[in-house]
Amino acid sequence: MRRTNIISILVKELQLFMKNFVHLIFTCFVSTFALWGALANKQNPWPCFAIAFSVWAIFLWRLSARAKRSAMKRRYDEYQFREYMRGKAYQRNR
Repeated sequence: MRRTNIISILVKELQLFMKNFVHLIFTCFVSTFALWGALANKQNPWPCFAIAFSVWAIFLWRLSARAKRSAMKRRYDEYQFREYMRGKAYQRNR
């Protein structure tokens, strides 16, 4: 029972890492092509620069939101575990 819980936690962490990695690769591709577009556009490269840097801003913004959500879920899971153990200790002492 305990081993499957540890494995499920590791799988969830790996899924979160892979999701962040896929978003990072996508951000790198979009940013690279936008910067290449800025190099090719001699008259007005600023829209391409705006796209390149805004993609990175959105990536960092969403990464921090996912990290906050993950930390909040982890705190809630720890709280639930503490309450469960408190209930078990109360039942044992009765």
